[in-house]
Amino acid sequence: MKYAIFIIIFIILLNVGFSYKYFSSMFYGDSFDGITSEISELFSDKKYEHTSMEFFEIVDLLKKQPGIENSYIMSDLVNYAYYSGSKFLYTDFRSGQSSDSINDFIHRKNWSDFDLHISNIHSYPRDKHGLLEPIPDYVIYHNIPYDDNNPHYQKPSTYFDISILGHPDNEEIPSNFELLYKSNKTSTVIYKIHNNEN
Repeated sequence: MKYAIFIIIFIILLNVGFSYKYFSSMFYGDSFDGITSEISELFSDKKYEHTSMEFFEIVDLLKKQPGIENSYIMSDLVNYAYYSGSKFLYTDFRSGQSSDSINDFIHRKNWSDFDLHISNIHSYPRDKHGLLEPIPDYVIYHNIPYDDNNPHYQKPSTYFDISILGHPDNEEIPSNFELLYKSNKTSTVIYKIHNNEN
């Protein structure tokens, strides 16, 4: 009987711990750093800032950009474009070829027909016949967590390594990319692309 009570209490504590961590990661972008650091964090004076604050900060920054209503934002999330009043160019950041440059990726030069079609029908305005051929004026990139020990999070070797965008000080960032925003909390990076300079 004592073991059953102990197991039930242990399961309840695990569920409470998981729920707490899930809540803090979803709403505040908090990461899991180990059980001991999580326990010490419980008793610290750490203040959480809702990740939506960063979203509104980004939207306000984009709204202030001249001509944003006629500009294309390339991202995997339409929300930034919708709330800033711009056009949207969808990407899942897994297109192109491994030999591409960043500008090749941005201009969708070596994307497969399937990747172009998916991008076109998920963009705004929609381009299901592929007639518009939009070029992005901004790109919003979130670092994708890669782990080669986990088959679901392995970095694809057949595509262009777009994770370079997550490191603005990388020498491979083209000179026509102007860094507008970088978050240390969520690793979100925004570049303004000067297309006439590439």
